[in-house]
Amino acid sequence: EPEDHRFLRAFQAAGIGDFRFGYLLVYRNEVRVSVVPYFTTEYRMNTLVTHVWLKHLLAPLRFRVACVGHPSTDEGRIEGEVSAEVLQVVNRVLRGKGAAIAYKWFSQALPLDGFVEVSGLPINVLAAGADYPAGLSRNVRRNVARKLRKSAGLDFREYTPQNPLPADAVSDVLRLYEKTAARGELQFEHLNAEYFRLTAPLSTYLLAFEGGQMIGFVQWLRNGARVSGKYIGMDYARNRQYDLYFGMVLQSIRRGIAVGVREFDLGVSGNYSKRLIGAVQRPTRLYFRHHNALMQALLARCRFLLEPSAEELA
Repeated sequence: EPEDHRFLRAFQAAGIGDFRFGYLLVYRNEVRVSVVPYFTTEYRMNTLVTHVWLKHLLAPLRFRVACVGHPSTDEGRIEGEVSAEVLQVVNRVLRGKGAAIAYKWFSQALPLDGFVEVSGLPINVLAAGADYPAGLSRNVRRNVARKLRKSAGLDFREYTPQNPLPADAVSDVLRLYEKTAARGELQFEHLNAEYFRLTAPLSTYLLAFEGGQMIGFVQWLRNGARVSGKYIGMDYARNRQYDLYFGMVLQSIRRGIAVGVREFDLGVSGNYSKRLIGAVQRPTRLYFRHHNALMQALLARCRFLLEPSAEELA
């Protein structure tokens, strides 16, 4: 998968937040059957809440959680066998690492007895053949052409693992990331310069320049015919003029198609706008169980606090 062990190690080495990472290797009769990535962190009950007064009200409520998945990965994955027997063993180990256990944003149904299941953020996935967007509807083709025209005056520069993002570009990338992060209502992690420096040799970056000044970037991870969008940053004063976000995404898609990419993970927000360029939504699930029975009952009744808001699903 695009978020392989090299990326996870780089993320951990960057020292972001209070995340602690690990893998559980599950064996049966001395044969390894599963590899389970997990992390621990302090979960704030207002993380997915967008209403201002409720977000402030819930701010003091938090607990340590051991979570299968990764904080920056859109879809949870377990390599190998995913059976009730395997997950029971995993949960016995994770029980000692936090007050609760969670499985973050899995598109597959998991056999987890005693866990509460809620809807997660859907992933926007674009399948793009060599003729993209010719095979899509007339409205999608028009929308793609219009967005490309708006951004045509920009200078786009691509960097790949073979020609990595220059070290002197990291400060501008971080500056633009901070602009985007400041506008986001949902945030599980906050990046630093070290993250961009350490992941540069693993990533494809598309940078947008206006008159020699960087005004936007998008970071991708590639594995064969699939790429996963990781982070973006942009100058929002330029966004309306150039339709900057979609200009960068569509330019990335064109470049990716040219080198054999056929599936683009466009992330978990902006669902309506991404549908307008041909993306479809892949539903995900979040599973959780608190070790305290009273707290688990409370969370089950207040499950809406763990689900994305209507605004996030639109």
